[in-house]
Amino acid sequence: MRLGGDGLPVSLGEAGEHTGGPRGEFPLWYGDDVLGLIEYGPKAEGRFTPEDHHLVETLARPAALAVHNVRLTAELSAKVREVQRQALELDASRARIVHAQDSERRRIERRLHDGIQQELVALVAKLALARSRLHRGGDIDAELTEVQDDAYRVIDELREFAHGIHPPVLTDQGLVAAVTSCARRMPIPVTVHSDASLDGVRFAENVEESAFYLVSEALTNVLKHARAGRVSIRIARGDGWLLVDVSDDGVGFPTASTRGSGLTGMRDRIEAVGGELDIVSGDGAGTTIHARLWERVREETRA
Repeated sequence: MRLGGDGLPVSLGEAGEHTGGPRGEFPLWYGDDVLGLIEYGPKAEGRFTPEDHHLVETLARPAALAVHNVRLTAELSAKVREVQRQALELDASRARIVHAQDSERRRIERRLHDGIQQELVALVAKLALARSRLHRGGDIDAELTEVQDDAYRVIDELREFAHGIHPPVLTDQGLVAAVTSCARRMPIPVTVHSDASLDGVRFAENVEESAFYLVSEALTNVLKHARAGRVSIRIARGDGWLLVDVSDDGVGFPTASTRGSGLTGMRDRIEAVGGELDIVSGDGAGTTIHARLWERVREETRA
């Protein structure tokens, strides 16, 4: 028996010695599909009779069903293995996201405790000294000026700190404005191209946040690793997707190296909202990050 597709022969035994006599074949039909052929012969004695052909035809029906069932089982097993692989990958992705969130929370705690909190404690101490001096009838204008300057500096630090967590411009004006603001703070030229179809359109919060995170992380990677002279960002819509591309003219890297923590974090973040991420790079060829996110336009801004 020879199965279709792969054409692999399946031997079911021999009816007699190879005498060079007549051979025959009969197709294994399942519905409108030919799954293979039953090849039979040679017959030990004489020629094939109508009864011989009828016997093969009778055997072909259950054989075709058996082959069909085996193939269905193999296809189902392959799909089950793929689902299991995807489930394991999803679990790993979720674990990485949780770990990243925990790490970010600890970073925020350290920044608040070691930086801003200490500066506020110093401000309180300076105010206490100024009050003591005032009670003694002293002039505290210089102390108050210093405290005021320190307070403004803390406000600036808090504003910068909050911007790194979730920029207010993203909440107030949307993705394009936030990306443009981020690009302006880069020490190298960054151009932002956006489709006119994006004007006035707001996407679901998690989509905008994930897209902004992608751009922000990509720009950070450019500064750390790419040694690039220019960066180009494109934001567009197409076929129900929000499309975000970040390209640089830097040194690039082998695509086999796209499992670094930063790139993995980007992929996890995009896939967590049902998106897709593709990275194209090579030694000396720059890097382009393509992201597709299900656009999910907010109803009040639907175009």
